[in-house]
Amino acid sequence: MFFTVKGDQYTGNNVALFRISNYSNNAYYDAYANQALPANQWVHVAVVMQTQTVTIYLNGTASGSTTGVPLAPYQLYPYAAAANYIGSSQWPSDPYLNGIIDDFRIYQGALSSLQINELANPTVLNTYYTFDQNNGTLVVTDSSGNGHNCTLEGNSSFVQGISNNAVSLDGSSGYVLLPSGIEANLVDFTVATWVYARSAASWARIFDFGFGTSSYMIFTVSGNSNLLAFEIVNYRGTTYTVSANKAFPTNQWVHVAVTLTGEIGTVYFNGTVVGNATDIPVSPFQLFSGAAAQNYIGKSQWAPPVGTDPYFNGLIDDFRLYQGALNSNQRFNRFSWIIKCR
Repeated sequence: MFFTVKGDQYTGNNVALFRISNYSNNAYYDAYANQALPANQWVHVAVVMQTQTVTIYLNGTASGSTTGVPLAPYQLYPYAAAANYIGSSQWPSDPYLNGIIDDFRIYQGALSSLQINELANPTVLNTYYTFDQNNGTLVVTDSSGNGHNCTLEGNSSFVQGISNNAVSLDGSSGYVLLPSGIEANLVDFTVATWVYARSAASWARIFDFGFGTSSYMIFTVSGNSNLLAFEIVNYRGTTYTVSANKAFPTNQWVHVAVTLTGEIGTVYFNGTVVGNATDIPVSPFQLFSGAAAQNYIGKSQWAPPVGTDPYFNGLIDDFRLYQGALNSNQRFNRFSWIIKCR
């Protein structure tokens, strides 16, 4: 099977083309894009096979598809070692690719059109809580415009924050309940927020998005060895961790962020990298989705009565969730902007 930037007038109508071919009878099945790939500019391309339908995406938009494809990659000729290339063809007379390839990914499973669009158009603001409301209301408006409003639960209130107001959580019952589904289409992502911890109890959560104790992703002020940490746990129970190299301070404002891009997870503390891991093969959308997600700020999936994890005791301000991983300049600019406005 191959993907070419441009088929010829016989095999591809001079447009981008995906082909998968059967070894037994040389039957082949093509999916055509509606154009050739343009030269001298970056283009995001994706090919998705789901059941017997193949779809080509250019810059996050479906560009062509075909149905009735009875082959899957595992059904290709199995009697010799595969020859797998980027930029080269199985056919000696075909030209090599003249260009640049970056961020090449293969997923086991078919991404949705929303997930493809996220990869092609990263760093879209998914959810944004300024927490600038006043006491008397329990509803926090999502300032991203996506309608992901959240609610204050337990002993929580609005107080003076790093920028206007913040939400104050008491460490015993207070938390913020976010809507289910905000994680559903996240592949790469960024969470960035200001945190003022009155205490840094072990496994107290900055956020915890998940499906009970079966699968979840968390950002905790005190994980293993009492260090700031991000963890993501898939539905098989496998845990992947990014631990910071420092403990979380108390009684001061700190800007923290976590990003996932491909299999690379990174934790930031006041704009500086303090931890990373390069072997995280699971994204938020791949967490178990057989039930409605339970998404919290300040509360754990393992909080009583399920377990013994403590509630977060402190303040949270300017909480942002992005589709896509912000780069270091983008994160640092937001951190600096808040500092200048204090």
